Amino acid sequence: MSNWIKGLIFFLFLGASPAIAEENREEVAALQLALTYFGFPAGEPDGIFGLKTENAISSLQACVGLAETGDISKTARSFVTEAYQIASAQKLTGGCALLQTYIKTGYQCPSANWTKLFSCKMNASKQRVSVCAAIDQVRYTFGTTGEIPKVRLQSMLTQTYVPWMGLGRYVNDDLSMMDDDITYRVYSSIDRSIQEPSLTGGIDVIRSDKIIAAMQCDQDSINSNIQEASDLLETAGLCWDKKGEKWVGCSRVGGWQRFVDGPVFPYEAYQLGEFISGCPMYGEGAKLPEQAYEFGLYLQELIRTKDLASLYDNVRTKLINGPSKEQASDKGFDQFFSDKWASTVLSIEPECTKLGRKGYMIGGGLIWFDRLQDEATKRFTDGWTIISINNDLDTPK
Repeated sequence: MSNWIKGLIFFLFLGASPAIAEENREEVAALQLALTYFGFPAGEPDGIFGLKTENAISSLQACVGLAETGDISKTARSFVTEAYQIASAQKLTGGCALLQTYIKTGYQCPSANWTKLFSCKMNASKQRVSVCAAIDQVRYTFGTTGEIPKVRLQSMLTQTYVPWMGLGRYVNDDLSMMDDDITYRVYSSIDRSIQEPSLTGGIDVIRSDKIIAAMQCDQDSINSNIQEASDLLETAGLCWDKKGEKWVGCSRVGGWQRFVDGPVFPYEAYQLGEFISGCPMYGEGAKLPEQAYEFGLYLQELIRTKDLASLYDNVRTKLINGPSKEQASDKGFDQFFSDKWASTVLSIEPECTKLGRKGYMIGGGLIWFDRLQDEATKRFTDGWTIISINNDLDTPK
């Protein structure tokens, strides 16, 4: 075995408890309940680590194919206790087979409410990693396939994730989980300079700003969705403060309005995550108001830059009102819209809510838009189109 793998295994086991008797009695009692539930009698859950508890741990180790030492790491203890709590809440019948089932699924996200941000396998060493998040919480799990995880950490997502700022040759996303003086950095990267970019990823184990161990993911096993962390935190009402380099509470007050006069304008600021929309963020169909808001910002940007051609690229059906595509062809923006008209559109924040059958609007109704409809089924699609333009200048012939 190479020295770097030996080093990694050593540091991954930091925090293992050589003498569980010294741990909090309540935690020991919880472990004793779990051991007995899964078919390894540990005696009364008195919180005292005695011979029965040691024998129960040896039986558990035999069940999962480990050396029968009678000792158990802090991570393994927490895993078994948590598995017991979940199983008993579901009124399942305990036993060795049930524990083995939890071990097989130990690298999956806890429930449908959690989002997988990253996972991969390292078949050369039969190891794997997964990172899951829910709103502002994140869980890191590392270990060997088919065994109780060696490392399981849970932290605040705000302390773990820094958004990529879009600079340089590589698109890099990473999450850093801390355990005492050890940092586990999970990363994925794409080299944008090559013709066919491919995703790479892995784990760096860091101590005192030095990488003491590194593992590379098998490329075809990488599942990276780390950037979704930004959406989760924004759902929780948090925004990234670039100057302070931290996540802070964001508010609609002083948000959109402060970008209207530039130099960073609302659409660009929204894309950079410097403010949130204030649209409904929860419940069925919550993404639709956000999509409508973003499309409204985009139309405002086209009006701000007087990009008539691009504005009419978003007219995908016959307009209810306003100059047609044919009339707008080869014409200038100022031939249809006055400066006062444009200023009005740009001075009112886009709407999130659809007004009956009229659709969504910007500029207090100077432009209306809605989702595209499939002509055959009359059902909405994912595309958007302008449906009405109420310009204020006579349409040129």
